[in-house]
Amino acid sequence: MALEPVSLADSPRSMLDFLAVAAAVRAAVGLPDPETRPAGTAAPATAQDPGAGMGTGADSEEHGGGTALSHPGWSDENGSWISLVLPGEGRALIAGWHAEESETEASGTSLDGGTDLIDVAPGWWRRGIDHARARGDVLGFLYGWDGSSWWRAPYDTADGFDPDFFPVSRETVAELVNELAADTLLDDPSSEALDALLAAGVRLDGDTLSAALRTEDGWPEVDTDAGVRTARAFAEHAARLSPAAQNA
Repeated sequence: MALEPVSLADSPRSMLDFLAVAAAVRAAVGLPDPETRPAGTAAPATAQDPGAGMGTGADSEEHGGGTALSHPGWSDENGSWISLVLPGEGRALIAGWHAEESETEASGTSLDGGTDLIDVAPGWWRRGIDHARARGDVLGFLYGWDGSSWWRAPYDTADGFDPDFFPVSRETVAELVNELAADTLLDDPSSEALDALLAAGVRLDGDTLSAALRTEDGWPEVDTDAGVRTARAFAEHAARLSPAAQNA
């Protein structure tokens, strides 16, 4: 059997920007990152890298770090999670699990007794399984980007991946920012401010962030520096999305 094409509007590079914005707005309003919660719900931070929850650390499971620090990601309080696993040379994997919708639970390969999420995929897809195991989390879906298109293994089971739930699409992140503003008593962001925020991505600056997260009287305060630092930490991953250099 062959891999099946997946119709997704966004490339890994766009998803990296969306994940950066989702993490930045949480940091700016002082909300804890669910990725730093105890094992069993999401990957914990470590003494070596207290910022591990954002998935922006320099260590990795591939380089002996033993933790899932090297790939940008997101998780929620219920244990749903998603990571953009970046093997390099322009390739990418979407790996994750939806706490309520993934019916491919305890899966990864046919040897695991669940849905085979690799099947005939290239060997580098296994990095997604290794990443989930390094996190200590269940893997529900695994999609691969070959540099031009998204693919997945052939199966009929509902895997739980939903770009309307996970912050890997423009619409979902815009909704997240609006909800966050309402929950923290900030003004509703203007459409122009939201557009600029989403366009900035990993290149987010303080003015763009403060324009989206603001109040007339300056309360509650927004830590734009924390938000910008968080977004910029995702920038280091962009290089791994560059295609491999061709020999002359």
